[in-house]
Amino acid sequence: MKLDWTNLSPALKSTVEPPPVPSLISTYVLDFDSERGVPVYLVPRDDDQRGLELWSFEAGAWKCLTPRRLKNAHEELEGGGWDSHRHGLVAWGFGFDHQTRKWAPAGQLIKTDGTSSQLVFSGDLPVLEKEGASDISTFDAKGAFAFDPVRKTWVCLTRVGIWELGPTDVWTKKFDNDGSIPLQWSHSTGVGFFEPVSARTVFWMQTETEDDYPVVAFTWNGSALTSVPRAGLPDLMHGLFNPGCQLAGHATHGLVLQITGKLFVSKGAKWVELPTRGEAVPSIEDATMLHDPKRDVLIVGPGKHEKQGSGFQRVMFVNQSGEWTLQGHVQKPSELKSSGYGKFNLAHAKDGTWLATGTHSLQTWRRENDAWREVVDKKTGQALVPSELLEVIGGDPVTAVNRKGVVATLQGTTWKTLNKPDKTFKDRTGFGLTRDGTGRLVVWGGEANGRKLNDTLFFENGAWRAAKKPSPQPADFKHGKDGVYVGTWLSWDSALGRVLRFGFEEVAALGDDEIWSVLKVGNYQKSITSRGYGHAPVHDLQTGETLLLDFEKARILRFDLKGCAEVATFSFPAEVQPKKQHDTAAYQHLAETFSFDPVSRSLFAVFTEDARGVFKLDLGPVFEGAKAMGPRTLLAKAASSTPAGFEPVTLYRHHKGKLESVKVTSKDLLAARKKAGFAAANELPREALIAMVGVESEAIEVGKAGKGAAPKSRVGGTPALIAGKAWPKKGKTPMGFLLQLETGTLLNKHAGVAIFCSLEGEATTEDDENTVVLLKAGDFAKKGATPEGVPELPVRPITFETTKIEIDEARAQPLAEKDAVLGAAFEKLQSAKGMQEVHLAQKRGGVPQFLQGEVTLKNWKFIAQLDFDRIDVAKTWPEAGLAGCLYVFVKNDEKDAVAFWQYT
Repeated sequence: MKLDWTNLSPALKSTVEPPPVPSLISTYVLDFDSERGVPVYLVPRDDDQRGLELWSFEAGAWKCLTPRRLKNAHEELEGGGWDSHRHGLVAWGFGFDHQTRKWAPAGQLIKTDGTSSQLVFSGDLPVLEKEGASDISTFDAKGAFAFDPVRKTWVCLTRVGIWELGPTDVWTKKFDNDGSIPLQWSHSTGVGFFEPVSARTVFWMQTETEDDYPVVAFTWNGSALTSVPRAGLPDLMHGLFNPGCQLAGHATHGLVLQITGKLFVSKGAKWVELPTRGEAVPSIEDATMLHDPKRDVLIVGPGKHEKQGSGFQRVMFVNQSGEWTLQGHVQKPSELKSSGYGKFNLAHAKDGTWLATGTHSLQTWRRENDAWREVVDKKTGQALVPSELLEVIGGDPVTAVNRKGVVATLQGTTWKTLNKPDKTFKDRTGFGLTRDGTGRLVVWGGEANGRKLNDTLFFENGAWRAAKKPSPQPADFKHGKDGVYVGTWLSWDSALGRVLRFGFEEVAALGDDEIWSVLKVGNYQKSITSRGYGHAPVHDLQTGETLLLDFEKARILRFDLKGCAEVATFSFPAEVQPKKQHDTAAYQHLAETFSFDPVSRSLFAVFTEDARGVFKLDLGPVFEGAKAMGPRTLLAKAASSTPAGFEPVTLYRHHKGKLESVKVTSKDLLAARKKAGFAAANELPREALIAMVGVESEAIEVGKAGKGAAPKSRVGGTPALIAGKAWPKKGKTPMGFLLQLETGTLLNKHAGVAIFCSLEGEATTEDDENTVVLLKAGDFAKKGATPEGVPELPVRPITFETTKIEIDEARAQPLAEKDAVLGAAFEKLQSAKGMQEVHLAQKRGGVPQFLQGEVTLKNWKFIAQLDFDRIDVAKTWPEAGLAGCLYVFVKNDEKDAVAFWQYT
């Protein structure tokens, strides 16, 4: 069975479809073919198939003239235009000549029959920069080109001067920059065109001064470079860079300028505004404007519309007789993207009403009349749940549960909270949430303070209650460090009469004894993928069928204990398909923004990048098709979980630094072992649990820069004397002194570390750009000397808070796998007082909290990590580029130390 998503938005009104835009838009060419009397457009495509395409506007539509894309002969397209002498469009760029070590112009002639050839020329080639200069950055335009059809000459303006290429294909320098051409051009601005009224070429760019980014323009008549006055123009700035204005040559007005739909024409020493009306034109960056003299229309090409959605819009704006119209459709982001962090939850009420909430507040929207209407504003939603991550479940009623266990239900358009934060909930995130057959809320797992949780909670009588007995750890807990990340779902299954937990390695059912039991499901793991979007369950009460959605592979599976079978596939809407290189895969857009409506038995999803991207996938036929495959396999009746007589129990004690365990099978043995100091896992004292899996850490606080004596532990200043060692260098360049830290009891032979790093922006990416020097106790009493020219950071004192305890997962995980009761004891320990809960990313000692994947260092001791996103060093070291967390390790023999960075 093949399914298709239905777009629920009204159909768009027909309009002229513009040609494509490049995703990495910097320069394209929009000009007028004077021989055929039509606009032409050259675009460097950079989707899965790169190359140049030539388009023209004919018979009211844009038409591609290049059946096969043309190879771009330039490293980057810099400009171009219609060449009436060579009867085609010339695309200009610059190529790097490795023999002369200079940039040289490269011209490519493209004919309207789709053929292309390289221009061959000689003479005094244009020079981009004066000898020894470095004003051009990677993203800056290198030069600007304009064709003068009267003189049949190409004009090239660079930061050095002006060159001309005449009909004989020989370059000649015509003007040496006397200071009138600015050296600083802001990024890709540097555009040239021909102005027909005065028969002159025009060049314009956004430049940069000490306190401004003005737009400047010049005219060139073959002998004189003249600056265009700016009197009469409004402020042309659009943000810090990239002006939202465009200039063009006009057959009647000469020079014309467009900014946010307003048109200005140059009248001598002053610009005069022309009346306009019609479609509102946004401020557009990186766009080009053209006057079509045959139809007497102005065309503003595609560009970036900062206030109308991210990315580049495939639209053009056309002005005829003063009225603006739009070609194409502006893509605006979904209203839901305004929620906190741009994320949201979706759910359906019992009557099928579609709702959305924020992920960190109860700001709420309801889908009405093809739009999302806000029914609970952001301020009210944040007051109810102040920036606390939450999960939402649909049904009767729509219910939200936040990370601290606060439960709220939606009554009409008002949220009602049912309880206060609950310690039983452990401040968890990423938990599974569902309702069982009685409507009771059930929560399993998640994470708290970096630990995976394996407990089950029930919301009863306005409070959370933990399951009576602990359950074995799921097999999926072994994943994460191996690069396999598992998503887990909870779902009620009416046919099986159980809450089911869908992981990757296994499916488990929650029994009446509140213990999870692994189910034997034929070919389950072979049928699904590990991520949550590879096995998302939806259950239908009408048929009693459960389907598993695999968004990544665009298929739907029937879930049955005998085995999972594919029952349908689906295609993704065109709107979410990748349009260009590096676009997000289609399935990811919908896999994270869907909800299931049991009333219509359909999936509903939102494409956040497009307000019109609202889709429905009818699963009714799939449920019926699954039912037609025959009755589902039911669960066998479970035997009593408690055997007759004494139930065996495992006892533990921590004796002489070692963990001892023994399994007892009678009351007599139990009494004897307890007398010897053994205890059941749930009876072990806190000290014993800490001895098993605990490690001490101290939160680090970095104070403000101040005056007075520098403390031993500090950021910045001058380091302690490094006895017998030279100041660390990168090559011949001295590094910067970042911090020094007392190591307390962590080291035996040393008392601290001093950390130095490269100031050239490589310290966070290359480990050898950081140096750690081990300090003796006596070194702190002596003062080193900072090399001349090395900037010192302001001194910020480092202090240490009270020692607290963290759980070492490397020791706790194997023990919890063997004994669920012991695992539950560790979870209880995590919630106890004196545990390190907040300062996990800025501490001395403990267990490192890695941001980019675990780093295994055998025979090394973890010393500290500091979060430099909280510590501003940019003012003193602007080129260092320090961000993220710094990690410090010392080898067990204390003969070596290392520091490296990770960041999100």
